[in-house]
Amino acid sequence: MPVKLDLLPAEEAIKALEAKGYKLSFDHRDVLAEEHTKNVTVAKMLRVDLLQTVQDALVQTEKQGWDLRRFSQELRPTLEKAGWWGRQEMTDPLTGEVKTVQLGSPARLQIIYDTNLRTSYSAGRWMRGERSAQALPILLYRTMRDTRVRPLHAAWDGTALPRSDAWWDTHYPPNGWRCRCIAYPISEADVQTLKDSGRVEIKTTAPPTRTVEWTNPRTGEVRQVPLGIDPGFDYNPGKAAQAHLDGLLREKEAALAKSIAAPVQPAPRRATLDSLSVVQQERLSVDFLDTMRQAVAGLPKPVRTPLAAEGYEIVVAPELTRALPGLAGIRPRGYPEGYAWENSSGVTMGKTIAVAEHYTEFGSGRRVAEPVPAGVLRHEVGHAFDMARGLSRHPDVVAAYAKDASALRAALPSIADPDAVDDLEYALQPGDAGIEEAVAEVLADLSGGGSFQYIYPAKAFPALAGLLKPLLEEN
Repeated sequence: MPVKLDLLPAEEAIKALEAKGYKLSFDHRDVLAEEHTKNVTVAKMLRVDLLQTVQDALVQTEKQGWDLRRFSQELRPTLEKAGWWGRQEMTDPLTGEVKTVQLGSPARLQIIYDTNLRTSYSAGRWMRGERSAQALPILLYRTMRDTRVRPLHAAWDGTALPRSDAWWDTHYPPNGWRCRCIAYPISEADVQTLKDSGRVEIKTTAPPTRTVEWTNPRTGEVRQVPLGIDPGFDYNPGKAAQAHLDGLLREKEAALAKSIAAPVQPAPRRATLDSLSVVQQERLSVDFLDTMRQAVAGLPKPVRTPLAAEGYEIVVAPELTRALPGLAGIRPRGYPEGYAWENSSGVTMGKTIAVAEHYTEFGSGRRVAEPVPAGVLRHEVGHAFDMARGLSRHPDVVAAYAKDASALRAALPSIADPDAVDDLEYALQPGDAGIEEAVAEVLADLSGGGSFQYIYPAKAFPALAGLLKPLLEEN
């Protein structure tokens, strides 16, 4: 049975999932243990844009409490359109062998949903438990106590150990594919109460750990895996997720310290919604910087104020990958095959809104200036405002977008201008992408003009614009 999402997970679990990068793999044994806490990975999904789509669906599943059916409904059309569905021939990059493999299927979507949510929920419980460790210092291992529980997992049921016990480094659940075990914090008084009740056999010493030798057939690596735990699950996802987040924070702190120490004139400032953080200012033109500063100053107060309060930052740079080096070589959502972030001039990642003066022209490889940098900035601020307010998930906004999108799709065949069609199709992408791009661009258009150059989004999406326009007006 898949995970039943009765309760939304801890905020920590969502943050850990949003902080992940991407790792391409052909076989699930290519990526094991703690590596999963750092990267979104799906066996045989060898496209970063699809991994981004999976990550987006998982994040929304955690935020909105989607069940497996809704998760599949949102993700499957995109995977099918991308050709990642059914049985196909693929070349194993490790061996060079051509194999007939299973790509997307209902069963694989269930595995993706089930494994990722169990792991992230578990990580969220661990990190949340760290805050209450003084009052609830004990972790209790529980199974579902039915006939499907693995024998060794059943033997661990009722194990109550301090969260500092080394046993949790390898046995903190889930402990295998489709493992339904959990561990949750309790107090020492709770331990005694459970003992006295006789309903649970409480064990206050760590069960003996026997290991078996396992050789990864993909890499030849030999590992000692605790008996009863599937290879790759012998780690603590909560500790690993916290370590990953701490590592990202240290990297940001180191980068900030380096930028402060660097002899840049004028001294770099922390970005806010009232100013700009400048990367490699000596490579930016005066006109571009003036344009950006005017665009920031012109943002509607009802947008700028809440985003500033939530810590959003605006960064400008010669190219996007100068501001966010981790984007190098990654294909943006909605872009054709072969494109990468080097071919784009704007992005919102987390709480960083980045705009570049130049981008690499696809095909020619020429470095060209972004023609509407202020529009790009307003578009990315629109994304940030959408994420902060949850606009593209609001039922009224969804309904308005659906109404406009239906009319536009019917009108597309009669539109002669191919550039206008390209703009519209970008805002009519399947899944969450279409509505998110439409909301961002309509907000930008209503704020002074967006990144689309061949249509007026507020006119193209009148129902959507009617809902969003009051949000930009000061009371």
